[in-house]
Amino acid sequence: MFTVKDVADACGLPQPVVAQLVPRTWTAEGWMYTGEQVEAAVSIAEEFRARSADGNGGEVPPSHDGPQCW
Repeated sequence: MFTVKDVADACGLPQPVVAQLVPRTWTAEGWMYTGEQVEAAVSIAEEFRARSADGNGGEVPPSHDGPQCW
């Protein structure tokens, strides 16, 4: 089992972001992370970095499928 600090160190995201976005498991010691959940954190961090690298600051561009407001 891993702590939020361990997960943050592994994926490079701040601890509060890890606590909010990464699945976790309740144990007798409190919230902890399994190896699979650490892997999920790494994937989430990679997605964040990829979105940031595309020039839109990590924001998803608006959909053009819905109604248009002019």
